[in-house]
Amino acid sequence: MIATAEKDRRDIYDLLSLTGSNSNDTDSVDFENILKGDYVKIYKIFGLETAMKMYIYFRGCSISCPKQFYKIEHVATISANCESKLDRERIAVISGYTTQWINKEVRKEHR
Repeated sequence: MIATAEKDRRDIYDLLSLTGSNSNDTDSVDFENILKGDYVKIYKIFGLETAMKMYIYFRGCSISCPKQFYKIEHVATISANCESKLDRERIAVISGYTTQWINKEVRKEHR
């Protein structure tokens, strides 16, 4: 897979050179007009190397990111240590879980 990935990476740079772009000087390339769809966003946020890696390793895949960043078990553990209802509500807002869901998980942990 690594050999294939390196070949794909070289192919991407070769395509740049065919468009008249210097593949060694990627700063002069207008990637916003070359890249398609979400690859433009990935390029803007993470840079060219990451955009290429995403293309090489995940092309054709559908990637979805969960709405919550933390596992509910972790949030429940933090909430269980809070005595204040306001603190639990703040944790709910920050974590993306509802207060009711967190309280349910806290009760489940303490059985």
